[in-house]
Amino acid sequence: MKVKVRYFARIREILGTDSETVDMAPGCTLGELVKAIEGGHGISLADYPLFFSINHEYKQLGTILDEGDEVALLFPPSGG
Repeated sequence: MKVKVRYFARIREILGTDSETVDMAPGCTLGELVKAIEGGHGISLADYPLFFSINHEYKQLGTILDEGDEVALLFPPSGG
């Protein structure tokens, strides 16, 4: 199944792209997608304080993905 992944802030700069489509097995989890991204780009995302959203809703790594989901990797909001 295909999942669209969008990258923001520092992760976008490191990967050199703002989005990509990743092929995953049906029924995979958000955590498995993160591992696939890490392997595909040779990066450890555990080094960054990221939040993950699926279709504009914050989700945990155990969440099951569906065909066509849009996943975003986001840094925590900050401000003052």
